[in-house]
Amino acid sequence: MADRAQARAVKAWIWTRSTTEDRLMRLLVSGFSADPTQRLTPPRPNQALRWIALAFAFASCCANSGTWDKAWPNEPAIEHRDFELRHRWLQAQDAEFQNQVWQLDTKQSPTTFAPNPLPTQSAVDAREPEAAIFRIPVVVHVIHTGQSVGTGVNISDAQIHSAIDNLNAAYSNSDTAWSDYTGVNTLVQFCLAQRDDLNNPSPGIVRVDGSAVFQYTAQGICNATGSCGVDNELAVKSLSAWDSTRYLNVWVVNEINGNDGGAGTQGYAYFPGAPAAQDGLAVLYNAFGYDPDGSLGFNLKPFTSRNATSIHEIAHFLGVYHTYEGDGFGSTCPTDAICGASGDCVADTPRHRRSAMGCIDDATPNVCQVGTTAGDFQHNFMDSSSEVCQSEFTSGQAQRMVSTLLNVGSRILLGASPGCEPVALPDPILVDGFE
Repeated sequence: MADRAQARAVKAWIWTRSTTEDRLMRLLVSGFSADPTQRLTPPRPNQALRWIALAFAFASCCANSGTWDKAWPNEPAIEHRDFELRHRWLQAQDAEFQNQVWQLDTKQSPTTFAPNPLPTQSAVDAREPEAAIFRIPVVVHVIHTGQSVGTGVNISDAQIHSAIDNLNAAYSNSDTAWSDYTGVNTLVQFCLAQRDDLNNPSPGIVRVDGSAVFQYTAQGICNATGSCGVDNELAVKSLSAWDSTRYLNVWVVNEINGNDGGAGTQGYAYFPGAPAAQDGLAVLYNAFGYDPDGSLGFNLKPFTSRNATSIHEIAHFLGVYHTYEGDGFGSTCPTDAICGASGDCVADTPRHRRSAMGCIDDATPNVCQVGTTAGDFQHNFMDSSSEVCQSEFTSGQAQRMVSTLLNVGSRILLGASPGCEPVALPDPILVDGFE
């Protein structure tokens, strides 16, 4: 009875925290039940896909379209709706995911969520990146279609290493030759895994030909809320996946939902609690890496050459929302009334509508919160401004990451994983003075 009561409480919580587009999504997925505690079984798959397409159409026509299709000259709009739609879809599909999001958002409100405060900034600044509290082992699965290493989707080791190095710079707030980060040290760092699931030495990079997966060559990785008409996400990810409680799986892919590796969704990740077979980051090959001026010759698009997609999506993986969470796909101002529905659960980010592509004058007034300006949010990695605008996480966002790694589900094991530690090789055996 207690389990059933908790389940009903979770479902009722989801309904009360829902904005208009959330409720549309819930109605479509749950078979049009007006009662959030009833009929949570989704419709048949083909029926669900049709209604998801309708949800896309509704969001596109009824939201503030200017937040989606405005861009700098020659810079296509980058899509951030995939996280929002996948997040809501998975909540409706998976009770455990639903429960972990509930735990995260009800126990980590802006006023209560930081049981383990960060050290003072002066103490943080005195630390080396290698001394971060958490080092997360990453395994990069390059899902190519037969290309040689360094060609097309089969990106080079150097490009992969540049992505990891840049993640560490962004999350530790360290300056590099090309970057000028302005936020805080989150105390989270990353490494390419030094050992595999069986404790064998590993470079942390796996290359797999995904040509045999249905529609992968033609449309890349496709998920249930995308526009492919198929869902091959699990088939692609199952080609190569390590234990998601010990590693952050990153799948480098040729396309996402048939976007030909161009504009649209550049990558997506899940909140804690996602099914193990899906948990991790899927990212386009030409958006994973750091080469802002093109001097290294990496296979990156000009508008995704600063690795911001991975910085942004991995923060979702660590339980951080968009700074504009609850803005009705750009149509309204968040209120911060309900954590995760009309606010980002972080006290030091202002309420705002998502930015259009590009950077506007920092002095532009923020229509959603008196006394703040565009400069207070458009530089945040969790806004939807262009990569060149983004340079920071806030202390509140860093605290949410740390609290997630300390308290939430499978992320607890991830934060304590030994995957960054090299395997100790036995000492050589000497025979007559020789090895």
